[in-house]
Amino acid sequence: MLQLQVSVGSFWHRLSLMDIELFCASAARERRDAREVCAVVSVELRAAVDKALEDVATMLSAGQAGPNEICRYQRLLDERRAIVVQDAEVRMSAATGIAEALSELRRAPSSSALLEGAPRALCEACGFTRAMVSAVQGSRWVPLKLFTSDQLDPQAEAFQAFVESETEIPLANMLAETDMARRRAAIQIEDAPLDRRTFKPIIEVAKSPGYVAAPIVIGGRATGFIHADRVGQRRTVSSDDMEWIAEFTAELASLFDRAVGADQLLTQRIELLDAMASTHAALAAFERSVPGFGEGVGIGSTEGASTQGRLAPARDALLTPREREVLECVAHGATNAVVARQLMLSENTVKTHLRAILRKLHVTTRAAAVARYMRLRENIDG
Repeated sequence: MLQLQVSVGSFWHRLSLMDIELFCASAARERRDAREVCAVVSVELRAAVDKALEDVATMLSAGQAGPNEICRYQRLLDERRAIVVQDAEVRMSAATGIAEALSELRRAPSSSALLEGAPRALCEACGFTRAMVSAVQGSRWVPLKLFTSDQLDPQAEAFQAFVESETEIPLANMLAETDMARRRAAIQIEDAPLDRRTFKPIIEVAKSPGYVAAPIVIGGRATGFIHADRVGQRRTVSSDDMEWIAEFTAELASLFDRAVGADQLLTQRIELLDAMASTHAALAAFERSVPGFGEGVGIGSTEGASTQGRLAPARDALLTPREREVLECVAHGATNAVVARQLMLSENTVKTHLRAILRKLHVTTRAAAVARYMRLRENIDG
């Protein structure tokens, strides 16, 4: 922070032009630091410069308008104007960055991939050090995905381990996240270690000085959160940061809702193809069991065989994107509960996907499903 800030007030008349230059140089350095991380200047900096301008202006209005006072006032005024211009440019840059990040996220192949890329996209757009996506599950919230700029975050490894532990955090009374879920509005925590509304175990691991967060609202309900902070930077979060994360998260929720719909539509399409393939196989079996049935162009014709050849992959290998994600998690040893947390699904939905997977792959156990899927994938890739 500014080294000469303690001199603001009745002492300004004692300061030389050199003191003013040092003060403004310190302000300019802080301003440049903020610009590098796409942040507006701190409230303290603006207050210090405004106070200095006010005191010098008071001296001028009192008839002490000597050459030195006029030069002091002009130098301070130049710095204040530079702050206004820079803040406007940073806000414009953040708006552009958010728009570009969301445009990139629209190309995500699935709803889970969308949430996977959201933390990095937010950090790159708005200059945050870290961003985290969490799921709201009943009366608890569970951190799921974390992106962090390791060079700015000395706690990167410990915080990542905490997130990967899938710790369930209760949405208790007086917790800031509980209020955020209820009001469905963004929050700003300026002093996380001392604020009684923060969940202290995660703050102790993350060492976050302050953070902003916003709810992922779908169907009028908070289904998840996004948190972000500026740990390792020379400043903490601001009201602008809260507005940026609220804007980003609102559009992300809309994208996620549409992506889930697209996943469901694709699931229905593949299930229809699967049903058609099963029907064709049954008809073909019936044809073979009846002598003379289907001679010539018919169910057993070359055309029919060609159709069966096209539909078989849909039956045997083309699981829906969500089913493939579930099976990949199972292949890595995840339980239904773990799969649900990782993919932001309910356990019942995971069970429904697993039943569909077992049916499509014509197996009866999870292990057999994984083995068959891996063999089919190797055959297709080969």
